[in-house]
Amino acid sequence: MGTTINQVLGPQKSASTQVQTTVYSWNGKKYPLRIDHSVAKLCTTIKKMQEGEKPRAQYISVLLCGQSGSGKSTLAQTMIHHISCKNKEPYVVKWFSGKDLHELDNIIDKLEKGLSYIMVFDDVSFIMDFLPSKRKKELAEKLTRIRHDVSGKVITYMNIHYQKALMPMMRDANFRILTSMSDQDSQNWKNTIGWKHRWAIDNFQKQYAYQMAHGSFFINNAGLDGKSYHYTTDKPFRVALCSEISGLHPLVFPATTCAKCSPTKTGYKNMKLTGEQFFKKATKGYKTSARTALRYWYYSTYGDGSVLPKNGRLAYKKIESLAKEYVFDKDELKNLLVDTLSKKSLSTNDTED
Repeated sequence: MGTTINQVLGPQKSASTQVQTTVYSWNGKKYPLRIDHSVAKLCTTIKKMQEGEKPRAQYISVLLCGQSGSGKSTLAQTMIHHISCKNKEPYVVKWFSGKDLHELDNIIDKLEKGLSYIMVFDDVSFIMDFLPSKRKKELAEKLTRIRHDVSGKVITYMNIHYQKALMPMMRDANFRILTSMSDQDSQNWKNTIGWKHRWAIDNFQKQYAYQMAHGSFFINNAGLDGKSYHYTTDKPFRVALCSEISGLHPLVFPATTCAKCSPTKTGYKNMKLTGEQFFKKATKGYKTSARTALRYWYYSTYGDGSVLPKNGRLAYKKIESLAKEYVFDKDELKNLLVDTLSKKSLSTNDTED
C-alpha cells in the first residue's frame, strides 16, 4: 500500500473553504495553485509596499535561507523577474556574492542616486565572520541608512545556507523565505519566529524531505473544499516556507528567468539613459537598418504598434497569425532568410499552395 498524504505530512489543520485558487500554465499543462501560496501574490505585496512617490516601505529586505541546491538563487531571480521585469518602471538589478558584502558601504556610495535598485548578495554565509566587530557595525549601520544614501527605492536579498550564518541585524528581514529545513535549523527558526508556528515549520520540514527524497511534494487543504495538491519537483514547482513580516505559509515557486534579471548577464550597464540617448546609441553606425531593427524590437518588446509604418505593422501581424496557424520547418526558414540577406526581397515566383 502506498504512502498517503497524511502519513507524509502528519496531522493537519482544518481546511478553509474561503481560499482562492488559480492555475499556472507550464509546458502546455495547467497546474492548480492556491493564490496566497504563489510567487506572483508575494511579489504583488512587495510592489504595493513600494508604490507611489511616498511608498510605505522605501527599503525592503528579503532573507533567503536554505541548503545548497535548494533553490535560493532560483527563487530570488523568479521574484526579481516578477517585481522588476514585469514592472512599467523596472529596478536596476545588481548581483553580488561572497566577500562583496565586505564592501557594502562602497557599493552603496557608488550607486547613482535617485534610481530604484534590487541588490542580491548571493551565498554570503559566514562571510561577516571574517571581519572585526567594528567593521561589522559600520556595514550594519550603512544598511540601515541605504534608502537615504540612494535616495530611491531599494530591495535587498541576502542568501544564506543556515539561519545563524549571518549577523542578526542583516537577517532580520521584512520577508524571510526558507527553501530547506534541517533538524538544527528547525529549532533555530522556532526560537526566532516563535514556537506557536512549530506546526508550520515541522510540516515544511516533511514537505522538503519528501520533495528531495521522492521527487514530489504535497500541499494539503490548498484547494476549495479542502482539496490537496500534489506536485512533481521542478515540474515546474518547488516548495518553500515564507514569513511575510509575520505568520508563515507555503510558497510554491517555479524557475523564471530572463536576460535582464539574470545573475550571469554580461555587458549589461545599469545606467539610466533618456530615450534620445538610447536611440543614438542603438542606431550609431547602422543608420537606416538600425532604425528599422529598433522599431521592430520596440514593438515586439512593448507591444506598441504605433512605432511601425502601417504596412510593416500589418505584415508583422500577418506573420504572427501564420506562425500560429501552420507548422513549418523553422531551420529551413532561417536558412532561407540568411541566404537572402544580400537581396532586396525574397523571390515571389513560387506559387502559394
